[in-house]
Amino acid sequence: MVAALVTLALLAGCDSFLAEQMVKAPNAGRSVTAISADDRLFASVYGIDRIERVEVGPPAAAIACWIIEPDGDAPPRGTIFVLHGFGDGPTWMAGKARVFAREGYRAILVSLRGYAGSSGEHRTFTVVERRDLTQVLDGLSERGLISGPVGVWGMSYGAATAIAWAGEDPRVKAVVAVAGFSSMRSVVPQFTSTLLPLVALTMDDDRYRQIVDAAGVEGGFDPDDADLTRSIAKTSASVLLLHGTWDAIVPFEHGERLAAAGGPNTRFVPLPHQGHISVWFDVDGAVEREAVAWMHRWLEGGTDGG
Repeated sequence: MVAALVTLALLAGCDSFLAEQMVKAPNAGRSVTAISADDRLFASVYGIDRIERVEVGPPAAAIACWIIEPDGDAPPRGTIFVLHGFGDGPTWMAGKARVFAREGYRAILVSLRGYAGSSGEHRTFTVVERRDLTQVLDGLSERGLISGPVGVWGMSYGAATAIAWAGEDPRVKAVVAVAGFSSMRSVVPQFTSTLLPLVALTMDDDRYRQIVDAAGVEGGFDPDDADLTRSIAKTSASVLLLHGTWDAIVPFEHGERLAAAGGPNTRFVPLPHQGHISVWFDVDGAVEREAVAWMHRWLEGGTDGG
């Protein structure tokens, strides 16, 4: 239904509608001020050990974090943040977080601003989210909830956010970015072409530029700052890029572009014949194996992220 409305609006020339929808967070206009009954139900079903909320800003928001303690009695080997995609939320990433908990890490599922248990009006394609995550790390450190070196795993939108955060915060030692985009300006036309093909037939580069500019005004950020090739070029973290060669939502060239911009601490692993969704399902376990090995390699013997 939403896709149909967007298509009709854009075919009618209502570019401002797409700009608004691009950055409007799922919780926009809603009051999210405390841990809800839904959050607690999610925690009980998925074996979450505790829920924390950290105040961040500007713009002001509260970020919800679901924490899974490592299996066994040994202290955590490190702390790994798990970030979700554009169209989902932390519930979809619980299985990924559980993998790291089984490997001995404290896993922290983050609900990005405006999603699930977090407040916030806009998503900003990593620009504000990277600052949020630094403040979340500060807040959880003050509560004694960061143990050992810090890593971050992200899928799609979360992968780009992970790279952006690592580009700003040297406490992030290892990144696993699965099917991440290289910049807002380059992914919006391709995303539109895949999901709204009739709209794409009416678009040209100037119109896309104007719509993305309008989205930045609506969300209060500069779209040119959502360029992850800059972030990966300056991070000191070790970055693993995983990308399906058949990805139609965030095409494979985004992974290639990020890999080209990364330094010697970047590794790029193409996943043959995999698309955006199949990479997330990870039927053959390749993503899990690569991610776990990467975290073990670069977080072992690291310093305390707090």
